[in-house]
Amino acid sequence: MNRDFSLKERVENTREQQQIRRVVHFNLQEIKDRFDESICNIESKFELYDELNASGKLEDAKDVLRSQIIFLEGVLDFYLHEMTKYSYFKMFSNEWDKTSQYKNFNVKMEFVEVGLNSSNSKDWFFEYVNDSFNRVVFMSNESMKDQLNSIGIPCKDVMHNVFKKKSESESIIEGKNFVQSLFKRRNAIAHQNDRSHDSGIQGDIDKSYVVDNIETVKRIAHEILALRMQSNKCDMFSNLGVL
Repeated sequence: MNRDFSLKERVENTREQQQIRRVVHFNLQEIKDRFDESICNIESKFELYDELNASGKLEDAKDVLRSQIIFLEGVLDFYLHEMTKYSYFKMFSNEWDKTSQYKNFNVKMEFVEVGLNSSNSKDWFFEYVNDSFNRVVFMSNESMKDQLNSIGIPCKDVMHNVFKKKSESESIIEGKNFVQSLFKRRNAIAHQNDRSHDSGIQGDIDKSYVVDNIETVKRIAHEILALRMQSNKCDMFSNLGVL
């Protein structure tokens, strides 16, 4: 058997190139636009629901509604993450008032060293905030309340302005019940096919339930933005229709 020991020309640049990771900064307008776009995408699923419902495929139609609840929670959670990154970076850059939660935000020394060696760039902090929160879920009432307060948006003000009960305490209770109910239903759909652990019976769902939840989430998100803008005397978005 003849073996070929001749030298062959080396082919350059054949190693897999390591992808450079970059966390993108989005402004408030872009964050709002992405939220609105995602909500429109969820609402567009009503067309499929109507078609299935009209053709008698009632269970398939209800599954569309259930999927909308899961998507809705995901959109709100992502929105809160985006607002958190934006707000923490603004506080870090001394552009916004700093909350007590921000002041107690822990940064690992290895990232502090990166920051000290990053000249005048603050991107290292934005990336750290992104990595610190991207696995945290803000959908329970307590986590949502804590996160809103940490970025300088009083959760009690959001709930009072959205639910508009006679007293602030009544609005807070109403808001708490809504957040907890939506989170519970989302988990039931995602983890147990919307079935009861006790009976195994699948919960019923209708279009009006989904519509009402979407509208309430929209009001919560827009109120968060409105309060954020007001608290920092920002008027650049005053024509957005949310202030």
